[in-house]
Amino acid sequence: MNFSVGKQVFDGVEFPETIEIDGLEYTLVNFGEHEISYLRADIMDKPVYTLMYRTMLVTDGVYLYVHPFIEIFETEEVAQAKADELNNT
Repeated sequence: MNFSVGKQVFDGVEFPETIEIDGLEYTLVNFGEHEISYLRADIMDKPVYTLMYRTMLVTDGVYLYVHPFIEIFETEEVAQAKADELNNT
C-alpha cells in the first residue's frame, strides 16, 4: 500500500510532519483522504502491515456500524494475531 507523506490539514487543524513520543520520532503519513497516521521514522523504508476493520453494535435490533479502524503493525504475525482476535469476538 502506498501512502503520502507531508503536511496534512484536516478540519482546519494542521498536523505536524514529525512528533516525538517516549523518545521515538514518528513521521506523518496518511493511508487515505481523511486518515491521519504516524509511522515510526526509523521504519519508514520497511514493510508494514495494515489491518482495516469496522465494529458493529446492535441496539434494540438496530445495527450500528462504527467508522472503519486502521491499525498498523510492524510484523505480519502481530497483524494476524489481531485479526484472529477480532474474528473470535
